[in-house]
Order: sequence, then structure tokens, then C-alpha cells
Amino acid sequence: MKIFKLSIYALVLSIAFVGCTSNTTELVEGTVTPTTQVFIGFTDTNNNQDVLEAGGNVSFKISLSKALPKDITVELEVESSDSSLMTNTVSEVTYQEKVVISAGQTSADVAFSFVDDGKDDALETYTVRLENAYTTETLVSHFVTTDGAADSTSRVVNVYDTLPTVIETQKGTVSLVLEWPGTEDLDLYLRSEPIITSTVIANSWFSQPESVDITEAMADGDFYLGLDNFNLATPYNVPCTLKIVLPDSSSQDLMIDLVTTEVAAANGAPDAWFKISKKTEGDKVTYSIIKIR
Repeated sequence: MKIFKLSIYALVLSIAFVGCTSNTTELVEGTVTPTTQVFIGFTDTNNNQDVLEAGGNVSFKISLSKALPKDITVELEVESSDSSLMTNTVSEVTYQEKVVISAGQTSADVAFSFVDDGKDDALETYTVRLENAYTTETLVSHFVTTDGAADSTSRVVNVYDTLPTVIETQKGTVSLVLEWPGTEDLDLYLRSEPIITSTVIANSWFSQPESVDITEAMADGDFYLGLDNFNLATPYNVPCTLKIVLPDSSSQDLMIDLVTTEVAAANGAPDAWFKISKKTEGDKVTYSIIKIR
């Protein structure tokens, strides 16, 4: 996984001394060149964008707080959550690795395009960071740096095999219900993170169907719903229906058939995870739901 640090060349105070020959002990006067600090960073509002893997696009704006008299070249680096930007020799993302902000200008845009990698990975996260910035000529009266804030030095793109399901409803409790016709021992886990050891919000283990609730009193944010076939190791395909039941008693199917492809032992962590994001605005609540594994 590529890890890097921002390294912006900072040309601090430039002092030029006037030389002379003197037989006295008088001080020689120096000439000070004042410098101006210039900040560089992302200034768009596209952080944490959700895009489709097949043909998804997103762009970011890189800005200077003050125009420079010379072109400045900004180098970018991209990190993927699966540690690779290539699948079978095919690049998963294309972008301009070096972006030029022209002399006299204060910003430049950079675009990213994504392609289907052919893997059933549900969600892959890409982090874009400023790696370096430089000019071909020394800047005597300016030095360039970042403000150190993550929001201005990096951008995150969430790339999905399929885009999230978005549901708007009224305030109240919603139930996540798993139904199946067979005798499998299926379980539901509602957690704060998509790992079995994260904070427990709710469990449903011993009933059929299984059901967990996100209540009106629960704060907005992200919830993670795990599904597990307790007695069976993966991979497997179990006919079942996962649905969300809304406060008005209407429902919407989220999944038909619990299909797993990655090998995992029985009696372990959930074999599938859904990310459920809750956002309240007035009397309305919006749920964004996506299978992430």
C-alpha cells in the first residue's frame, strides 16, 4: 500500500548580503527580501463522493491562496483500499499524475475516471493526496505550504460495483428483516464498524425471521449490518430475502439470496456486510444502503 507524506518546497526568507572591503569594524548592512506564505490544497466540495465503478468519474480542484509568478507543478498519489491500482494489467483508475497551476492563476482541476475491475468487491475506496509541489525556477518572494488539514490535503472516492439504494421516509423506527425458507442458522449483527469486534448495536440470532432495528432515537451516522450462516463455512448460496421495513409499514427488498464467494470458517464473523447511512432533515430521514462485502 502506498503511503506518502506531503513534501512541499518551502522557500522561506531570502537574505542577500552586500559585500565590500573595509578596514574598519563597522557593520555591513544587509538587504532583506520579504516573503509571502502561499497555501495550497483541495478546495472543491467533492470529498467522499460515491461513484459507479464502471465508467464513474469525479474531479477535484487544487487551489493556491495567492497566484504565483511562475508555473507550479503539483504531484498527486493515489492509494487504493485493496493496495493495488491494477487488475490483470488493467488500470482501475486514470488521472493526471502531475497538475500544473499556471503562472498568474490560482487553481487547476484534475479528473479521475474508473473502470470495472471484474471483481465482486462491492466497495473500493481510493484516497488522493498531494504528494509534492515545485517550480522550475526559485521563488524568492513566496513560499508554498499546506495548512496541514486533512480536508485540504486529501480526497476520498467511494467506488461501488452498484450504487447505494437511497430511501427517504418519515421519522420512526426502521427494521432490517432477514427471511428464508430453509433450516439454515442465519444471524444478523448490527455494528458500529464492519468487523465483529466493533461496538454492538443489536443482534438477532435465535429467531426466524431475524430482525434488528434502527430506532428514531439513534443518532445519524453509519451503521453496519452483518449477515452470517452460523453453521456453514463459505462459499455458499442460501435463498433468502433481506428487506427494510419503514415506519409506515411499507418495505423494500435489499437482497435476494445470500451468496458468498470468499472462503471463511463457520461460526466466525459475518460473511456479508451492508453499510447503512442515516441522515435526518426535519421530519424526513434518508437511508443510503450499500452492500460492501
